[in-house]
Amino acid sequence: MSRDRLADRTVDALATIARQAPVPRISDARRDAQIARALAEAEERAATEPPRARVPYVAWSIAAAAVIALAFLTMRDAPAAPDDLGEGVLVLATGDRVTTAPHAALALDEVSPDARLISVHAGEALFDVRPLDPGESFVVRTPELEAAVRGTVFAVERVGSRTVVRVYEGRVDVRERGETTSITPGETYRSGEGRARDPEDGALAALGRAAAAARAREPAPVAQPTPIAEPAPIVEPTPIAEPAPIAEPAPIVARAPSPEPEPAPIVEPAPIIDPAPPPPAPSLAEIQSLVATRRFAEALDAARAARAHEPTEWRFGMLEAQALQGLGRATESADAYDVLARTAPAAQRAEAAFRAATLRWRELDDARGAVTSLDTVDFAQSALEERALGLRARALAAAGDRTAARDAARAYLARYPEGGLADVMNELASP
Repeated sequence: MSRDRLADRTVDALATIARQAPVPRISDARRDAQIARALAEAEERAATEPPRARVPYVAWSIAAAAVIALAFLTMRDAPAAPDDLGEGVLVLATGDRVTTAPHAALALDEVSPDARLISVHAGEALFDVRPLDPGESFVVRTPELEAAVRGTVFAVERVGSRTVVRVYEGRVDVRERGETTSITPGETYRSGEGRARDPEDGALAALGRAAAAARAREPAPVAQPTPIAEPAPIVEPTPIAEPAPIAEPAPIVARAPSPEPEPAPIVEPAPIIDPAPPPPAPSLAEIQSLVATRRFAEALDAARAARAHEPTEWRFGMLEAQALQGLGRATESADAYDVLARTAPAAQRAEAAFRAATLRWRELDDARGAVTSLDTVDFAQSALEERALGLRARALAAAGDRTAARDAARAYLARYPEGGLADVMNELASP
């Protein structure tokens, strides 16, 4: 058998394995955590729509519930540890597939129908991303760079302080130090060095080529015609029942006199028992489950109880702010997010500041307050930079500061000339 034929058969076998690889189950706590993340992202997206697209609270509540149902039905077969996957396969609720080499460490920073953001801390991971719809994004981040795709098969490996991106199908846009480089199948990108054709394969190279081959061989789905429903059978009307006969009253029976009651025995007093210790504080997963099932009042009490035990744990503060937002207490929620924007770890401050700003902009009609919340942190190089620039320009214009709004809109266009708010920014940037 020739070498080429043998290679083709090997790729076919690996493609079959890539399609049929079993997926371990997810624990209830992890499932609840993923549901909570989906709910939070659905609420944040509803809050950040432009004014002309504002819908009533009930409408976006239904949309958020749909996202939760999708996450529950799809993620229940995912592995149990998304923060440190180890060796295995993770299928996201959106249909994207992540395969990790042994000892790889990842974090699912954001998983929602519109955006996926995954951080690779160490080791290698292979990403098989389905073709994205307009408005969707899939970004893999390491401390050295970001890789954004539109639907592709690629791997990201981090060893020490060096990141390597390998592409097997499609195109990957790698952003490092403010510069973007596009790489295609067969090319490699090394942090600090740039694009290269690298003959050295990673641990998941064979699976990457197999996944790319499997995608190339997949036929396009054929829409099935909608079956014609059979007419419902005609049901005969139910006959009217005859009234029941009136029963004769029962005869009155004379009662015998009751005997005198015996005196109650003297009961010895119960011994004094020490009170039971207070119950433990609710766990993070329990509070996330309360938020996911929209039990916001219980979630608020639980988050505050947990913060009393662990006042430095910022995630309890984030859940408290989300519960306040779900209860419609927008001012208290925005204030709680503002506190987190100053006290949370650096990686989470941008998210907290942006949530506070969107609440003040959308729910409280406080444009100047939204700008103040955005000024709390520096959004440069963060995943929220584009949306923060767009919100700042619109809020400044609503506050009547036309000069500052024009400058903010021009800053947006300089960074994102093809961004989703480019049309709005062009209007604000005009003299």
